[in-house]
Amino acid sequence: MERRTPVDRTGVFPNASQLRPSILMRAPGAQPVVIEAEFDPASSVKDDTRNRLGLIPASASDPIEQVIAARLPKSLRQGHAGLPARIAAAEFGYCVISGDRFAPVRWAAGGWLTGGIDDIVRSIEHIMVSQCLIDEGISILGCGVRDPTGVEDAKLRGFGVIEQQMGPVLNERNGGQTARVAMTLIANAMTIDASIVGPHDIPSVGQIQAEHPGSLQAAVLATWRKILAEVNYWRIFKVASDLLAPVRLQTANRILDPLAQAADQLANLGVSTRHDLSGRMFRNLIVDRKLLATFYTLPTSATLLADLAARRLDTDWSDLLGNKRFAIADLSCGTGALLSAAYHAVLTRFRQAGGDDSKIHRHMIEHSIIGTDIATPDGQRLRGSPSETVCLCRSS
Repeated sequence: MERRTPVDRTGVFPNASQLRPSILMRAPGAQPVVIEAEFDPASSVKDDTRNRLGLIPASASDPIEQVIAARLPKSLRQGHAGLPARIAAAEFGYCVISGDRFAPVRWAAGGWLTGGIDDIVRSIEHIMVSQCLIDEGISILGCGVRDPTGVEDAKLRGFGVIEQQMGPVLNERNGGQTARVAMTLIANAMTIDASIVGPHDIPSVGQIQAEHPGSLQAAVLATWRKILAEVNYWRIFKVASDLLAPVRLQTANRILDPLAQAADQLANLGVSTRHDLSGRMFRNLIVDRKLLATFYTLPTSATLLADLAARRLDTDWSDLLGNKRFAIADLSCGTGALLSAAYHAVLTRFRQAGGDDSKIHRHMIEHSIIGTDIATPDGQRLRGSPSETVCLCRSS
């Protein structure tokens, strides 16, 4: 995927024109990131990074949420001869400064991380996703999921009957957790719906709601059938359709109204267009035990494990299409946190080797990523006994 990454030196911040960041990176659909670089011992670089937090670059609407402080080795002072090769071979010190300039958070908390230029680039990719928008999206989505499953009048809304119908679809025992998982999956489908409105002439959830106020359930299901027939996304919209279809009309409207509002708010946040915002948001939501009462791999842990694993691979990252044996498998994948993290670790290395994302995505999804999981009808994972239900699928 081609990205334009301007490097700016002066006149970067309209309200603080005297500040001159070393590098300002602005990739389409991503949060702007500042990199402050200084030669060792880099005595002032940490103060420089803190002062950039919260500033809004010219011709941008998003503030700087995270800054990288980089400590350059003195060997790079030795003129421009052979500089690219020397940069590629150099070891840098670096850290990430986040949050509020008056109370910034530093990672690592003390000292400096050390690594090559590729390690800094991978850090930049991670912090180009707005944590503030992730938190806001999780709050919006959490309210949408909790609202129709609230304990106060859940019985009046018919959730006892609904859970009996949703449980078999999810291989879960009936209960409030099953309903919340179902709401999350329906909300996920609505959010993905928003991301394919333009390319595939699919009506948005807001448009469906405006045009079919009394029959939102039927209209949503018809739209999802159109997506399944013409676009695919089978693993998302087939399950969501199976969960929504049996719900009686009155209850379905009560379910869909808050979820449709949540999907509309998320679309306004840019969840469907911003770099990896939707994926990060749902991965963080899934590990919220207060909402779903389940244990899943933390996104940060998955990212670390995937990157460590990718480093150990002896692979020509520029020739993944020609490597027919390359594959990533998680045989107990759950929600796919590790697979997703591994996929992004591979794409990062492919880009750094000069590859084009658009040429590798379909091949990776259809041929290289494999996920399996085993569950019993009551939702408990099996240990050492034959399964009653086995799900084997390519990542989608």
